[in-house]
Amino acid sequence: MTRFSLYVYARQQGTWMEMLGVAPDDEPALSLSSDDIAALPPTFIAASTDDQDVPFKTSKTLSRAAPNARMMTAYYLEHDFNRDTSNPAGAQAYAAALAFLDAQTAADA
Repeated sequence: MTRFSLYVYARQQGTWMEMLGVAPDDEPALSLSSDDIAALPPTFIAASTDDQDVPFKTSKTLSRAAPNARMMTAYYLEHDFNRDTSNPAGAQAYAAALAFLDAQTAADA
């Protein structure tokens, strides 16, 4: 729980990279290149339009660039909307992820 609190604090304050010791000049080397994204295996992405941690545009861009990607969108919810499975969007995210995995398993068989 302590690490999670530290993570949340760092994300909310915008100091995540600094706390990890990553300088702005280091960020490109730690980011996926276009070639890296093109080489990704089948990818499932769950994203919310109001995500404060990962901008929705970033998830959308990845979903368009990664081969065989499936994106499930939730609207107006927080970053970790899927932790609440009593919320229909959380349950839908898990159902979509499981369907994606089942499809990948069937394709590999």
